[in-house]
Amino acid sequence: RLLNLYKKYKIYIASNGFAAVQRNRLKIGNFEKYVTDLFVSEEIGHQKPSKEFFEICLERMGDPEKENVILIGDNIHADVFGGNSVGIDTVWFNRNKDKTEKIIPTYTVFSLEEIKNIL
Repeated sequence: RLLNLYKKYKIYIASNGFAAVQRNRLKIGNFEKYVTDLFVSEEIGHQKPSKEFFEICLERMGDPEKENVILIGDNIHADVFGGNSVGIDTVWFNRNKDKTEKIIPTYTVFSLEEIKNIL
């Protein structure tokens, strides 16, 4: 799946946590070649879902037009709420079919395969 996406899109990863752990995961999984950049809260100085975290991510991406950015995440609060706060479209990967009424994603998918229908 990632192989198909990286040929057409720039892929960025945004994560709360420790940079060394996240970078090691990319290396072990052999995903480094597919990812344009990794944004880790430890290095950025803010955590998801803070607006500051996502503003810094967008800045490091070269301040793209927001309509050209879509955030895909599995955490309704950290990912969707955070993406919404900076005005980018969000895809909630809701594998557990959880309910939400307060935080509204642009799209909701229940399997990774569904994402290709949105992009």
